[in-house]
Amino acid sequence: MATILACGWITIVAVKDGDKGDKGDKGDKGDKGTAGTDAYTVELQGAPITISTSDDGVPSGTTSGGINTYGYAAVVCRKGGAVVSASSITIKTPVNCTASVSGTSVRINSIRTYNTGSNTMYYTDGYVDVSVVVGGKTFVVRLTWHLDYTKYLGGLKTTSRQLQSNYTELTNKVDGMPLQTNSALQQYSSEILQSAREISLKVGYALADRRNLLAGSTFNKRGLGPDFLRAKIYRTSSHDGANVVFLPEAKAAGPVWQSGGVGLGNIHVEKGKTYTISFWTKAKSVSVSFAAEVKWKSSATDKTNPAGYTGPNGSAYLGADAVTPSEGWHLYQRTFTVAKNASYEWISVGCLKINDSTASQQAYIAHPILIEGTAKDLVCWSASPNDYNYIGGNLLDNTRTFTKAGNLMRLDASVVTNESYNNGCSVIHAYGASGYVEMAQWSVNTIIKKDEDYILSFMAKGSGSIDAYMWSGSNLSIFAEDSERDTTTSNADGGRRFSLTSEWKRYWVHWRSEGTGIPNYVLIRCLQGSKAWVTMPKLEVGATPTDWIEGKSGFVEDSGIAAKLLRTGFDIENGKITATADKFEVRNNSGETTASVNEKGLLEVGAGLFGGFVKKKKTIITPENIDQYRIPAASLSVVLFDFTNAGSFVEFQGDFYNYFKTVQVDIILPFYNPKDNLYNLHGVPTDEALQYVGQTLIIKNRANVTFVVHGGGTINKRGTTTSTGILKVNEISSDERLIATCEVTTAFGNSTSSVNPNRLTAVKWNGNIYG
Repeated sequence: MATILACGWITIVAVKDGDKGDKGDKGDKGDKGTAGTDAYTVELQGAPITISTSDDGVPSGTTSGGINTYGYAAVVCRKGGAVVSASSITIKTPVNCTASVSGTSVRINSIRTYNTGSNTMYYTDGYVDVSVVVGGKTFVVRLTWHLDYTKYLGGLKTTSRQLQSNYTELTNKVDGMPLQTNSALQQYSSEILQSAREISLKVGYALADRRNLLAGSTFNKRGLGPDFLRAKIYRTSSHDGANVVFLPEAKAAGPVWQSGGVGLGNIHVEKGKTYTISFWTKAKSVSVSFAAEVKWKSSATDKTNPAGYTGPNGSAYLGADAVTPSEGWHLYQRTFTVAKNASYEWISVGCLKINDSTASQQAYIAHPILIEGTAKDLVCWSASPNDYNYIGGNLLDNTRTFTKAGNLMRLDASVVTNESYNNGCSVIHAYGASGYVEMAQWSVNTIIKKDEDYILSFMAKGSGSIDAYMWSGSNLSIFAEDSERDTTTSNADGGRRFSLTSEWKRYWVHWRSEGTGIPNYVLIRCLQGSKAWVTMPKLEVGATPTDWIEGKSGFVEDSGIAAKLLRTGFDIENGKITATADKFEVRNNSGETTASVNEKGLLEVGAGLFGGFVKKKKTIITPENIDQYRIPAASLSVVLFDFTNAGSFVEFQGDFYNYFKTVQVDIILPFYNPKDNLYNLHGVPTDEALQYVGQTLIIKNRANVTFVVHGGGTINKRGTTTSTGILKVNEISSDERLIATCEVTTAFGNSTSSVNPNRLTAVKWNGNIYG
């Protein structure tokens, strides 16, 4: 009810709730829902197709109406159990072949070829994606085919234990040898019998001998070899079992092995030797040109092109191949020779799609390889000896127990108490009886990085379907591909759907966050009407699912590592490592040697040489490398030494006048400063200065400027000792050297006074300048 409080231009009322009314009668039952309709299905009868060959290895087919046919399959559409007609059937994507549609038949019309040196070979496998429209819906089905060379190869018999081949020939002469009679035909036969073990060993040795210098060419993850210049890893579009890189932009793109990025750096070559570079390429929808580029580098870590660079055979650019989409996979191959008098022995290598203005010029690159030798030495692609079977760390918490803690922040599934998997891993179960169930969700917003590859894998079984998401956040664009479908997509949640079976099966989804935002969660969801069991989930960096482990810290495991370590001189026992070698080296990720021990036990590190006594190692400092030996200072012409990198014996060489734009450069040594001088800005605390006490520094000047040393001590130059003030101004002219030692000065007071009788006054550098 309402009571009027005031009237005028505005009427004001006070409102309060009335008493609650009686409950109404129950409503009528709703109408019965409309019955569901049968779903459409499309299948290919007669698929896959096996195509035989003639004795010469040429595909065998038939010709009808001037059209070659090497095999066909029939498109059958059903609604429920009844056969219905498709409104259209068209060829969408033929790979390594051409195809056509006749009625409901999809026919393979020709098999494409490729060149290997002087030989022309037919592709042995391929497929055709067929677009079928039925009932207003579009379906894509795949017709695969295989070329059978059995007839061409002759009497070839294989088992799991051996390979046996028999060849028989009727002839009246063999290499000019006389026969039993002039008119008789003599039968000669040959037999090759080889065990599978022997074949495996021979292939293994061949792969090891033909060393691929391009590490990371399997494209398993970033950082294992090349930098990915505008390239993205694809897994479902793999080429002969290895990941490929997709080049989505019109600009030049592809894998580049070089120093300066996240990859392993420049590649070492030998003077006077010939090298061959190859990689497989494919154009997506328009013609694309590909090329290899090789650039000389002065060292393993050089990021520039050295002066006077001309490249192999006078050019870094090794020539282009134009590739059309209809060609399928194309082999690019070039050979170059390193001159015997080459200035450098390091190169960067790029396998690239050439820069173009066509926006739709997209392409793929797979199986890059660089070997020593000519093109005829290249039998097939193999991984680099530096590649290894890594096991990535698990970024998800509690994947063994499913205890809701850490970044496992939601668990609507139940932990199965009477079932475990893989030696005690817990299993979770969900039944979407009336709706979907969020089985498990992890928080990942502090883990995921933009444009980095991640792969989620898990074991699952059941009935119906489950989904996997990388979702929740603003401005998301998540690239996704999975183990079940040869398709990729990009959306805001990275959702992928998996159909479950009654047997345990491993599923995976490859994600890459390409938007400006970062996703918050990784989620596994059981759909309505489905029953799912899930165990051993794992999220790891990279585009290749590796073995499940529980911890975040990744580690490397390779059955060949133990043998490699023993051959190198490493003998590993529990709690003990024995290294046997005439020289033991430690390198950083840039390939630089940071420490070594020779056969006489002499230890060499950046600071110096250590043996029976300590020897100083001289470091040459030039305008090109000075920045790596100095600590940033307020002025360009002030040098604050980083003794960890520079060591205690330095020599300045080169044109420092043009570098500093002054004839006088200040060198500030680390010392304790009572802060009563112009240079107190560069003083350090007492304890830090005391770390240098006893050190002797040698500075030699071979540059075209004067170095003025500030170190707080007493310096003698040509018989003149400067000793006023906390900081000493001492000039080291060209062709002079300073030898100074870090020492402590003490004030001795009267024991009866308030002054400490042994008070530390300062830490100073004292010494002499020599001509």
